[in-house]
Amino acid sequence: MLPQAENINLSSESRSRLEIFYSRFCEGSLRMHYGLGHMVYACHAAFPLVLTPHLANLIYINFNMLPFYNGSAGKVDLIAVSDFLLSTLCRPISNRQFEVYPEIRSYLLHLLKDGKWFQRYGVMIRGEERLAELADFLQQYVKVKVAENGEEGPGFRQLNEWAALAYSNPSELARRIGEVLDENKKDDQGQLWVTNQMERIEKQFRSGIHNHGGSKE
Repeated sequence: MLPQAENINLSSESRSRLEIFYSRFCEGSLRMHYGLGHMVYACHAAFPLVLTPHLANLIYINFNMLPFYNGSAGKVDLIAVSDFLLSTLCRPISNRQFEVYPEIRSYLLHLLKDGKWFQRYGVMIRGEERLAELADFLQQYVKVKVAENGEEGPGFRQLNEWAALAYSNPSELARRIGEVLDENKKDDQGQLWVTNQMERIEKQFRSGIHNHGGSKE
């Protein structure tokens, strides 16, 4: 059963989408095969603001292990990548680009940071450490991989830089958003775009994942 998450107010539609995903891949006959792997992967794949199949696959490659408190380890099934992108948790936003529904993204990030629900099932989730690793991974990805192929577009790079900075360096994020606002101060469409993205970042802050020990600024 899906847990409640403090500070996350899920609409009935968002909870229904989560329950469909959970019941399909983590209960019944598939539970014996996948366990909680699909939920663990979903929590990791929710970190970027915009996903492509390539980025989703790299998240799997880098974060697919399932360590257990009893000393054993498992591995998330590779099919979790396509199952997640085509699931009720995501929606396509352009050609081969997806986003996790904002409320659901906040919920999944909270589960990852908190880790207590996974602990009930013996899965060891070091939430704050893993979020820091995801932020570093995403910053490197947009710096190197996106620059190499350029297919994703500037919006993809900027949004995912912001997603990483919101966790790792909020003051730098504020500075960069201010620069973009100044650049678009005579462009109503540009201002609207930035405002919409700031609302998505605000949801990330409200998820509580930034309440970690020690300053990252």
